[in-house]
Amino acid sequence: MSIEEEYEAARLRIKKNKPLIVPKFTKVSYDSVALEAGKKEGSIRKSRYPELYERITKDKEEYETSEVNECKVLNKRYRKDIEDYKVRLSEMYNRELMLLKRLEELENIIENFNKRNF
Repeated sequence: MSIEEEYEAARLRIKKNKPLIVPKFTKVSYDSVALEAGKKEGSIRKSRYPELYERITKDKEEYETSEVNECKVLNKRYRKDIEDYKVRLSEMYNRELMLLKRLEELENIIENFNKRNF
């Protein structure tokens, strides 16, 4: 198997999300393909492998517009929303505790008032 075939096989494994070396869900990039092929980062250059370089560039562009990327963007937004809701919930708990304490104080005042007047 030639080096270019190894790179191509690595590119396809990453694209299909079945890599052997790099972690799953790794984006297709020049460095990730090189690492998946067992080579060093930066070993894929346009001057050495122009066709492979163009295929990787095309894969990167497809990824940017893919549903996977859209899902990741939505996931980030929802995670931020979750964090905001956690903060708001904590504030609500604190407010409830403060109100319960105030209610107890007022009940004690009413009880003391009733004891003095009856």
